[in-house]
Amino acid sequence: GETILSPGTARKAITVGASDDNDVIASFSSRGPVQTLDVKPEVTAPGVGICAAQWDSWLEGSRECSPEVDKHISISGTSMATPHVAGAVALLKQAHPSWTAEQIKSVLVNTGKDLGYSPITQGGGRISLSKAYDAELYTTPSILNFGSINSTVATLQFNITNMLDENMDVVIDPGTASDGTKTYPGLTSVDSSSFTLKK
Repeated sequence: GETILSPGTARKAITVGASDDNDVIASFSSRGPVQTLDVKPEVTAPGVGICAAQWDSWLEGSRECSPEVDKHISISGTSMATPHVAGAVALLKQAHPSWTAEQIKSVLVNTGKDLGYSPITQGGGRISLSKAYDAELYTTPSILNFGSINSTVATLQFNITNMLDENMDVVIDPGTASDGTKTYPGLTSVDSSSFTLKK
């Protein structure tokens, strides 16, 4: 844990973990939390065995993609996962020009596929561009984090914004509290678990 370094620790950055074709988190994928106790990474993306253009004669730790693909090698790393997210951000911005960077980050985090890992390993999960494209709401902040709790009760406020042109019924599941290694059922609750968001 706690293997994420700058610039991945920046609050406004989208920090990316790496998963393979079977949605297994790569052993080299950095884990949070960061020193400020923020949940990082926020999302994961494919980063194992990615076919990429070969630079110079660099082949260390890599292999050829296939005999049919010349001048390309298969590389693994979070540096291979990050371009998937950058591309997703660009496509979302093109499709929804009015969306802010904060909205796009929130949508990617909240529409990710849960891979079954803790939030400090997978964030919101593996990005799902089709779900992000069709997102109906976003939250601020994109990830809720209580940080270090020194009392028996801690509260957080967050905003949910409706992006549709119609009212939306929302149901919130408070989930299970986790410290990143162990879960604690029954410790989390919300003031209002269902409500209508106006357009």
